[in-house]
Amino acid sequence: PGKPMTTAALEAETGSTVRPKLPGLESTRFLAAMAIVVFHLIWMAPGLAIPEQFSFMGNYFGFAVPLFYIVSAFGLCVGYAGRLTTAGEISEYLRRRFFRIAPLFYAMIFVYAAYLYLEYGAVPGLAVTASSALFVFNMIPQHVTGYVWASWSIGVEMLFYLLLPVLLIVTTSFRRAAALFAVSIFVTAMWTEVFATAPSTLKDFGQFFILAHALYFAAGILGYFVWRAIRLRVSLVRQSLVGQLLLLASAAVTLWLMSVGSTLTGAYGGPAATKLVWAIAFAGGVVGIALAPIKGLVNRITGTLGRASFSLYLLHPLVIDVLKRRHAFDWFYEVLPDAPAFLLSVVLTLVILVPLSLMTYKYIEVPGMRLAERKRRRALATRATYGVGTG
Repeated sequence: PGKPMTTAALEAETGSTVRPKLPGLESTRFLAAMAIVVFHLIWMAPGLAIPEQFSFMGNYFGFAVPLFYIVSAFGLCVGYAGRLTTAGEISEYLRRRFFRIAPLFYAMIFVYAAYLYLEYGAVPGLAVTASSALFVFNMIPQHVTGYVWASWSIGVEMLFYLLLPVLLIVTTSFRRAAALFAVSIFVTAMWTEVFATAPSTLKDFGQFFILAHALYFAAGILGYFVWRAIRLRVSLVRQSLVGQLLLLASAAVTLWLMSVGSTLTGAYGGPAATKLVWAIAFAGGVVGIALAPIKGLVNRITGTLGRASFSLYLLHPLVIDVLKRRHAFDWFYEVLPDAPAFLLSVVLTLVILVPLSLMTYKYIEVPGMRLAERKRRRALATRATYGVGTG
């Protein structure tokens, strides 16, 4: 046996054997995770007084979830475009995706079962637990939000994983990616319009089902083809310049959206046209940071925490709820003005959340990736021994 792989190398290896290194994607995941933590802190602890200068965080930081979708679609295209053409390749891809998500997700199912019972005296129903364990809850209206807190987006992501092989077989060029994006705009707009007047019992389903977010995934796929075209046709020096210009444009559009946000109806909702602008702004930013990983945003710290972003995402609602119920945030507000009290509440949440997330990443997520890698190598060895192909 050789020297153990580092977690960063393992992450790259389990994504694709020839995947180019794009540290900007990991750092973007970290930034998105931090935005979601702050967003949920504001909405899960409504007793906190949020100063006016920070109100934009509660209004817009929830859009970091669509940013996750765009990064996910872009990154998976980088790793798998042109490499999911046989049954063996698709099977291997799905196994990797499952073992990337399932170990921590299953651990959190057990953690929440204990926490909800001890803290609230609640026992989850068998049906909702089973739908979460089977990753089908996004397709069930009464279960669409998920059993694990904030896991609705995981249900969306798992369905996208299933659809990706078909999407990559169909979408093989920029033109086809643009056509897919156009179709996704129509689908998302129609879905949003249909559920705008739906009964209250179906509101969550209309908001959280994968079709409500189709344009974000399609934007990530289109972004991949834009990135690929730039990489093939533009010199390295100019690639960095193009990336920086895209980042500036993305930041400008994002700030503009926040300045005219009165048209938005919620963190994930709003008119389809507004979703479209967010999707374009984020996709441009993702392409930009992939081409020009600026050191201020892309560094060892943001990369490490970006790789642990799944842990940050799944653990943060639990950390916030524990602190809220123990009145930890109230201590700051009793002795300080609202602004520093709010900032210290964010800091306290992160001081607890970040070490916990790094631990669960190291001891739960990484072993899951190692297991997937062992299975891959075992399958390759078996094929080599018996002369079996990957088809």
